[in-house]
Amino acid sequence: MKNLFNSGNENFGILLKGKSLRSVTDYHNNFDACFIINNFERELPEFENILKGKEVVHFINRLPTAPMSYSSYLALNIKKIIFMKPFDIFDFNMLRNYLLYKVLGKEVFFLPQFIQKQDWGFGNEYKKKFPNAGILSLIYVLEVIKPKNLWIFGLDFYHGDYLKRRQHQNPIELQREKFDRLNLIEFTENLFSRYSETNINIITSCSEFSPSSNVNKIIYNN
Repeated sequence: MKNLFNSGNENFGILLKGKSLRSVTDYHNNFDACFIINNFERELPEFENILKGKEVVHFINRLPTAPMSYSSYLALNIKKIIFMKPFDIFDFNMLRNYLLYKVLGKEVFFLPQFIQKQDWGFGNEYKKKFPNAGILSLIYVLEVIKPKNLWIFGLDFYHGDYLKRRQHQNPIELQREKFDRLNLIEFTENLFSRYSETNINIITSCSEFSPSSNVNKIIYNN
């Protein structure tokens, strides 16, 4: 993606919101740029200091809960936003958030059409959308950014709760049932195997996830 990052992309991080996110405090020196996924405001006080100085981009869905406050974007010097869908002028939620980000002075990017149009095997229910922003962020990074080393935090496949739960989030049992129904652990394992040129490090509390030749799994137990 042109001009998405100013620095090289050899070492990249993705910060999701499961409890294993807390492990980023031990590994934050291993990446120079990263995505934070959806609204990260409640997590910010714990991780703001270790993210300062990195290139942080906000990868979001189109819902009203995704944007953060001006002060949160300022704290991490976030200048760029990526929507997890291609631009759709008829999507009211997307258009509202897009205008908000432009008012805040942010540069806005959208999911490339070639990712949206691929059949990811989730059936008709997800023919025009992706079932999870975090998993989609993995695809985006592997397909577009193509780092040499990728570090993933907070992806627990709902085998544990969020680090910071929000009122609008579905119960963890429903979230896990969805992941299990869509075989998203196996999907992620197969996805990673397609990108053997990237060294992938995943810190997770999910014991069922299996590493492979290019994937190093570190179990988070706290």
